[in-house]
Amino acid sequence: MAPQKIRRALIPAAGYGLRLLPVTRAVPKELLPVAGKPMIQYAWQEAVASGLKEIAIVIHPEKEAIRKFFEGKVRYERPIKDRGWKNLYKEMQALKRQARITFIYQPERRGLGQAILMCRDFIKGEPFALLNPDNIYLGPEPCLSLLLKAWSKLKNSIVLLGRIKKEETSKVAVAKVKPTGRAGLYWIQDLEEKPGPLRAFSRFGVWGRAVLEPEIMTYLERTEPGINGEIQLTDALKLWVRERPLYGLLCPFKRLDAGDWPGFYRANFVLRKINRED
Repeated sequence: MAPQKIRRALIPAAGYGLRLLPVTRAVPKELLPVAGKPMIQYAWQEAVASGLKEIAIVIHPEKEAIRKFFEGKVRYERPIKDRGWKNLYKEMQALKRQARITFIYQPERRGLGQAILMCRDFIKGEPFALLNPDNIYLGPEPCLSLLLKAWSKLKNSIVLLGRIKKEETSKVAVAKVKPTGRAGLYWIQDLEEKPGPLRAFSRFGVWGRAVLEPEIMTYLERTEPGINGEIQLTDALKLWVRERPLYGLLCPFKRLDAGDWPGFYRANFVLRKINRED
């Protein structure tokens, strides 16, 4: 019997962070500050705010700093209290209490697909949520909660879609879609990883959030490694759509991609402006 709700989330964070070189030679991309918070904290808080209480973060052994951020003791406790920064202290302490955290190591950086495969035991044969920490969403509710609500009705794998510009087809996976007749909901008929404007099916990009059925593990195992020996989730989903339904939900929120320098600067500008207004 299928579970009535999603219990677990995966946050992949083992990659090189090539788009944010040279600083990522020394600092994990996911810990770079966006308006005063590490980038990965936005994905973590989105998962928690969406009701998920078990979260796995996939890291490379060289990125132990991410584990230290979430699990380490609050150093500087005394000076933080002396300065009256109570909210900061509470926020840092809350990271440990908000959800149960599991760290899973990906010793070889062989793509997002392999990172998901490393989490087979963690998901325990149940559907799970996937959050790319590069992406930050601005809306009246957590973006992931929209996918969870859709999944609760469809009980099928679903990814987040967004309308993209021509030049963005080289940065994200692109989907070939067919309307379902329900506002904002599409059947996905095919996908291509970063095809570029000449090969793109459409201007519908896959936007870093998904709820996937546990059977995706079988499709990832069947997926041939691509460039640089990486196993891509997109290639596994290409196999999936030939045999099973895959849905796409059009994102109604503003998306900030902090995964490259222009997007990182823009995310900081936008979020700092919002924080000042609040």
